[in-house]
Amino acid sequence: MTRFLLFHMGGIAIILDMKVYCVRRESRIPGALNLSVWGTLVAISLLALIACGGERDLLVFAATSLRDPLTEVSRKYEEDSGVSVDLSFGASQSLAQQIASGAPADVFISAGTAPVEFLEERNITSNDGALRLLGNELVVVMLEEGEEIRSLGSLTSDSIDRLALADPSLAPAGAYAREALQSEGVWDGLQSRLIYGKDVRAAMTYVEVGNADAGIVYRTDARSSDSLDVVHTVAPTLHSTIVYPAVAINDSSNREDIADYLDFLSSGETIDVFRRFGFSDPPPK
Repeated sequence: MTRFLLFHMGGIAIILDMKVYCVRRESRIPGALNLSVWGTLVAISLLALIACGGERDLLVFAATSLRDPLTEVSRKYEEDSGVSVDLSFGASQSLAQQIASGAPADVFISAGTAPVEFLEERNITSNDGALRLLGNELVVVMLEEGEEIRSLGSLTSDSIDRLALADPSLAPAGAYAREALQSEGVWDGLQSRLIYGKDVRAAMTYVEVGNADAGIVYRTDARSSDSLDVVHTVAPTLHSTIVYPAVAINDSSNREDIADYLDFLSSGETIDVFRRFGFSDPPPK
């Protein structure tokens, strides 16, 4: 993610994907910038300062697995509210780290509770106020049905040379998959076969292009692929409960818009859209 920081009396203007966002966070001015960089900053400073005097958009950081439904419902929110919603998708823990480093998000929607707790521990958001938005489940996918996969133990078969997962250190989907494989007692034995994607869509792509024989992904992502078959559903008792919490970032100035957007996400009409993409209702606490 490329961004420029412009310092002025009102705070910091951040140019992100050719849009300007204004924040009032403590940041250190770089100790040494060459003349060409400063020249670029000066050339765009007028644009940034003008933008910082106006109304900012709503910037939502969200788990990659939400890309299709969240894009649809956010466009509907824009039509209804007149507020522009900019979406940035990625692995949940990676997004949380970006927010902790100063990325100017207003709302964060994670594919698990750990990334939200990471921010809550740093007083960037309050986990107590998290909206439990959705649920999901893990499945094993392959390009075509071959050997029967009756359990995760079947993944130790000689026919499975490569197994794709989202990186457990970056994406909750990978952490859930690791828990499930550990519960089945096959995690250690699969180490030489594992390949990691930066998020769940990347792991799924490894299977789609033939770089992996099987993958463990969310059911919702598997539904978006025309080439993959679901060959096994992972028992939810093998891993932590899958839940998608949505939270406001504490120091955002868009409090009213954030509250309105979160209310919209939890409305019956919006939840119906998520269900159409295969998401389930959030599990009880």
